[in-house]
Parts: sequence; structure tokens; C-alpha cells
Amino acid sequence: MSDMLDTLDFDDNPTPNFEFRPLAKVSDLRKRWPALTNAKDDDVLYAALVDATREIEDRTSRRIAPFTGHLEEMALVGTNPNEYGGGGNDLPMSLQGSLGQSYASALGINGLIRRFWLDEYAPRYPEMWEYEVTELLVQTTYGSYQDVLSSNGLIDLEKTNGFAWLTIGFFAPEESRVRIVYNGGYVYDTPGSLQRACLLQAVEFLIMESEPQLRDKMSIDEIERQITKLVAPWVKGP
Repeated sequence: MSDMLDTLDFDDNPTPNFEFRPLAKVSDLRKRWPALTNAKDDDVLYAALVDATREIEDRTSRRIAPFTGHLEEMALVGTNPNEYGGGGNDLPMSLQGSLGQSYASALGINGLIRRFWLDEYAPRYPEMWEYEVTELLVQTTYGSYQDVLSSNGLIDLEKTNGFAWLTIGFFAPEESRVRIVYNGGYVYDTPGSLQRACLLQAVEFLIMESEPQLRDKMSIDEIERQITKLVAPWVKGP
């Protein structure tokens, strides 16, 4: 076992690439359907893949391809009173947390929010997903704006469920408003079912845009059934 571990380089982590790219490549589209793509240039095929990617995201109600600058705004609700150990006055915490807890006590606030959930996360294959938060502000009903990132108030974002965790003592009373801007998506690789669904969706678009003589021997219904089957496990529930 030790010999096996010696061969692994735990520092060799890929750099996340948040630049948008379709769920499939033009070269793959040409290889799979040469008769349909030979007469079209790469720009047309790339545009079809971009449209196909957006269509899949619309079908699943998820952001899947790498994205940047995604904005979410929400209210903070709910707290666990047991997390602060009788008010939290004797708990060890950072200077910012101590100041926030002290300010909350002075205002008569019993509990501060420590959690919220993002809409976008990896329902499957979290090892291919990554987050990067570029802006995180909390606005309170007391008229204050707090930059969570500059105060190191964010502990973590969980890839599997979008759970965001704030440090203990950070001043975020119930009904505070959160504004978060972040990058994310499947930045390391794309799950195979989504790649194939993107290719089929692009083919469907190309067929529909082609001349009638190119469509009469191809079944759009079968392609549509395959796309629906591939994206079904990815559809976001109510």
C-alpha cells in the first residue's frame, strides 16, 4: 500500500477552467455525423453546440457547462440555537466573529444565521465540478453591508448540494439579504451522458435547419427520445 501511495502526486491538481465551453466538441460532432456536418464550417457547428448546451440547461433547470458571474440573491432564514452554546460569549472565535457576536448581543439578537444554499451544484460527479466565489455580501435590516470574503466569513461551499457555511459569530441576523456572485460548473470534465445529449441536440437543430431533402431519411422523434432519456436523471426536482 505504501508503494502505491508513493506513486501518487497529491499536489498535481488540475487548474479549474471557468471559461464557457459547450458540453461537446466540434470534432466529436464531425466524427459521429460526417454526412450532416461536412458541408458546414466550424463556426456554424460550434454555434449549434452552444445552442444545444443552453437547451439542455433549460430542460434540466440547471447550470451545467462552466459559467462565470452567476448572481443569486436570497434572504437568510432559520438558525440552530444549539450552535452557540448559551449565547456564544465564552466560545473561542476569530476577532471578526467576536465583534459580530458582541454586536448581536448589544442589539438583543439571540441567533445569527450560519447557512444557506446555492441553486447551482453538482447533482452527480462532484469530482468534475468546482466553485469560485467572486462576491459575497450580506445586507442587514440595520442598514449595514458586510463583505463576507474580506472578513473570511465563508467556511465552505459544498459541491454536492450547494450548501454554504458561514463562520460562527459572523453578523448575519435572520432576514438579512445575501448577494453572491460565483463561477462554477463542470470545469474539469463533462459527464458522458451530457456530452452525448449535447451532440444529439445539436444534430436535431442542424437537421431542422437543413433543406427538406436532407431530412426525409432521418427520424427526429428517435433523436428526441434519446435526448429525453439522457437528460432525465439531471432534471432538477421541485
